[in-house]
Amino acid sequence: MDKIDRFFLKNARFVPASPACPAAPFLVSWERQKTEGGWSMERFAWKGRIKPGMQAEYKRRHDEIWPEMLALLKSAGIRNYSIWSDGRDVFGYYECEQGIAFAEKTQAGSPVVDRWNDYMQDVLDLEMDPETGAQPKLKQMFMME
Repeated sequence: MDKIDRFFLKNARFVPASPACPAAPFLVSWERQKTEGGWSMERFAWKGRIKPGMQAEYKRRHDEIWPEMLALLKSAGIRNYSIWSDGRDVFGYYECEQGIAFAEKTQAGSPVVDRWNDYMQDVLDLEMDPETGAQPKLKQMFMME
C-alpha cells in the first residue's frame, strides 16, 4: 500500500451534500482508482427515492437546472454527472477531477447549493442510517474503463 492509498483509506468518510453533492443530501460513496498512467478521478455515487407522484417534477427541475448551479458544479471539478431512475428510485454518479477536498471547499457554504437542496427537499426522499446520520455507503462492485 503506497502513501496515496493510505491517505484515501484514512480519509474516506461521509460528507454532507451541501459541500459535496448538491443533488442529494449525502455523498454515499467515493473511489479513486489507480491506472497505468497514475491516479484517475474520484468517483461518487448516491441513491435516493423520488416522493410519490413527483417523478415528472424531479425530471423537470433537472431539465431546467439553474445555470448558476451548473457553473458551481463545474467550478468544483465535477464532471460526467448523471442521474438514473427506475421508477421512483434514483441513482446518481459523478467524477471529481480535482478531488473531494476541492469539491467540498468550492461548495461549502454556497448559497446556490443551499437553495438547490431546499428546492429539491419536497421531491426527494433519502434513507439514512440512524447511527451515522448518512446514507449507507455504496460499494463499487465492478468497473471497466
